[in-house]
Amino acid sequence: MRLLKYVALAAIMAPLLAVASASEIHTITRNGTKFRHFEVALSSENTLLPNALEIRRERLDENSKNFNYGQFEVFIPARDLDIGLGCKSNYIVRMPMTIEKEKTADIKAKQAVFFAIKKAVETKTGSVRVVLEITYDKGCNLFFRDGPGSRYIDYVGPIKQKR
Repeated sequence: MRLLKYVALAAIMAPLLAVASASEIHTITRNGTKFRHFEVALSSENTLLPNALEIRRERLDENSKNFNYGQFEVFIPARDLDIGLGCKSNYIVRMPMTIEKEKTADIKAKQAVFFAIKKAVETKTGSVRVVLEITYDKGCNLFFRDGPGSRYIDYVGPIKQKR
């Protein structure tokens, strides 16, 4: 009986984990420019892959030429992400490219993020914690947090030197 209570509580709380609120957005000012970013857990509950029927645009996934540079997209329905940008449909969440092909570790790290998200969505198990960046004041475009050298930054706060 006690286990059923926890299962029921987890089922109620699971959708709440998918929503980011404005109070969780971190702002960093560097050289007069404000950078805003936040953490969110992507799962089958709040994420659409590029091959989803609802997505009507050219795919940017593991089969895309740009994936060789680490670039891909996933989508978050606006109803599942409360960040006040006025998006009415789906947020387009794009991983920026790493143009320098010799940065294979950075490219592979970006590709690994895609495959982890894809696995969580397709198997409907688990979630992937990611850090997203808000670059516009309005609209439906978000980016995975990117730092010097075009590497994915998977934490909030000031960017640290490359490890």
